Amino acid sequence: MSGRRLPLLVAGFDAACWEYMTPWLQDGLLPNVQRLMAEGRSGVLHSTMPALTPVAWSTLATGANPGKHGVFEWNRLVRDADPPHLQLHTSATVHGVPFWRQLNARGLRGGAGEHPAHLSNPAAGRFRVVRLSAD
Repeated sequence: MSGRRLPLLVAGFDAACWEYMTPWLQDGLLPNVQRLMAEGRSGVLHSTMPALTPVAWSTLATGANPGKHGVFEWNRLVRDADPPHLQLHTSATVHGVPFWRQLNARGLRGGAGEHPAHLSNPAAGRFRVVRLSAD
């Protein structure tokens, strides 16, 4: 094996399930996803408990379970505020080091794109990808 570094793209589709994706792939409705799958690797990623977007993405990014990264739902209780209130999680409230920062610490180029939780921010890594959607 050569010492050449191959590019790696980790793509996640929030709330996508094979029950819907498979017929769309078979009908040719997702040609770019088909190409990524044909030229790379794909598989089923089982969700976290609870199966909520910010919990799952925090787990994927940090490799830690909810008990370690501290995200159990969309909001967190800010107890020391007057009055106490709920606040959305941000990258600052997640415990653990996202994998792109671990890559950066080893001198590898890595970064985060937009995703539906909270972990990407301008300082997330050496590059930033904006979210592309049909909205």
